[in-house]
Parts: sequence; C-alpha cells; structure tokens
Amino acid sequence: MPAVRVAFDDGPDITTIANLDTLRKYGVHGTFFLVGNRLRGEQLRTARRIVAEGHEVGNHTWSHARLTELPSADVRAEIARADTEIQSVCGVWPEAFRPPYVASDAAVREVAHELGHTCHERTSTGDYAKRTEDIIDVAGEWYDAGESVLYLHCGVPATVFAMPTILANGWCS
Repeated sequence: MPAVRVAFDDGPDITTIANLDTLRKYGVHGTFFLVGNRLRGEQLRTARRIVAEGHEVGNHTWSHARLTELPSADVRAEIARADTEIQSVCGVWPEAFRPPYVASDAAVREVAHELGHTCHERTSTGDYAKRTEDIIDVAGEWYDAGESVLYLHCGVPATVFAMPTILANGWCS
C-alpha cells in the first residue's frame, strides 16, 4: 500500500520546527499550508526552512478567516494577499490552497481556481482535539483506508509527539 502524504495546516509556528526536524530525520517531505500574516520574525525563517528542505508550501489564507462567511471580494483578497506574502518570503508560489476550517463552497472554490490554486478540502484528522495515542491511531486508520493526504496541524503538541511513531511506521512518505 502506498504511503500517505503528510500536510500541516495553520503554520508556521513554534511546533513547525519540531515537525521539520522529525520529517528530516525520517526523510519525509510534506506540505505546509501557511497563514500569510504569520510570516514574521522567527516564523519567517521557519517558512524559508520549509522550502529549503524541499517541502511544499500551500496557501491557508492571509488571516485564517472562515471564507464561507465573506463576500467574494474578501475571499479573493485573503487568498491573493497570502499568495503574495508566501511568494515574497519563500520564493515560491503556493499552488495548493486549503481553506481554514475546511470551510468551502462553490464561491470559495471558484475564486481559488481563478487564482490558479488546487483546492485541498478533505477534512483534517482533528488532531487539535486528540491525545497523542489517538492521533497515531487515526494516522494508521487513514493509511489503511488508502487516503492520499494525512491532514494535521501546526501548533498541536500531541501531533509533534505522534509524528515519530507515524513516520517510523512508514505510513507517510
């Protein structure tokens, strides 16, 4: 069975560094969906490290807004402003787009596609509300189910602790 790709929403933050260290140890590359207004100070350096180590960066909007509650012009601004910031900081344009809270509808998808993005709308593992052991169990279930991407979050200590086991089991590539 092919391994699942790993992706992290809501970054970068302090836990992103630990996740990067673990991914490097296991030789795994993932996707980091970055929030544009978080690309400051140490997080700016972390975002650059993501790219330098061969990971993909994706757009997770400028301010982590719930896009389905915004008019189309504001949806466009949230995505486009994050695109600009990510490209400026990381030197790459984020082809992948993931709406915060996985809150998407036809209008959000239309704007994202018009801006040239591939939308990732699969629900997350819910790791932000789980214990380390539960995250490991969910990762194994996603692998067994043949899922293509394991969606996790930056900023979740339990996820940081679960990552070595998930990667050691070969569930993610």
